[in-house]
Amino acid sequence: MDFERLLVRVDGQRMHLTYFQFRALGLLVRKRNKAVSREELCTELWGEPTPERNLRLNSQVSRLRHRLESVAMWSIVTIPHFGYILSNDYW
Repeated sequence: MDFERLLVRVDGQRMHLTYFQFRALGLLVRKRNKAVSREELCTELWGEPTPERNLRLNSQVSRLRHRLESVAMWSIVTIPHFGYILSNDYW
């Protein structure tokens, strides 16, 4: 990930992400293999968690998960009632 140019490459291929997807992935990458709470992600993206933002987070993570699964060995795993983890060997 190139945090200065907001660019993600996987195996030399550029991934086209929205700004929010990039920021969410950035946090998950910085904390890879560690659980990240939904609250922490919402705070990173919007400053404060709210019910509306939780729904938006679901959508953003779902789209990001779909994109990652098609090109990368890493996946975003949901941790029920907590958040997410970026891992290549969680299970």
